[in-house]
Amino acid sequence: MAGGHNPQWREHATPYIYRHPEHFRLRPVRNDRDLSYHRWTVDTPEDYDLVRRIYDHFGHDRFAWTDVLQVLDEHPDWVEINRHVHQKSVP
Repeated sequence: MAGGHNPQWREHATPYIYRHPEHFRLRPVRNDRDLSYHRWTVDTPEDYDLVRRIYDHFGHDRFAWTDVLQVLDEHPDWVEINRHVHQKSVP
C-alpha cells in the first residue's frame, strides 16, 4: 500500500485508513452504551499504568474487551488514571 513506508502511518494507522477509502471499507459500530470515554492505547505512562492493572488483574492475556469493561465497571477509579490524556493529533 502506498504510504506504508511513512513511519507516521505505522504509528497512527487510523488517519491512513480514513484518507484511503479505496483500500478500506468502514462500518459503524453501534452500542447502547457510550464507551467513547475509554482510552485503551499506550502512549503515556498513565496509559501503561491502566493497561498494566488490567493485565495484572487477569494474570494472562486471554480476555475479551467485554471482560475489560466488566473489570472497569468494578474499578471505576482505574478509568480515571488516563482520562485526562488527550489523543495526539496527526497532521
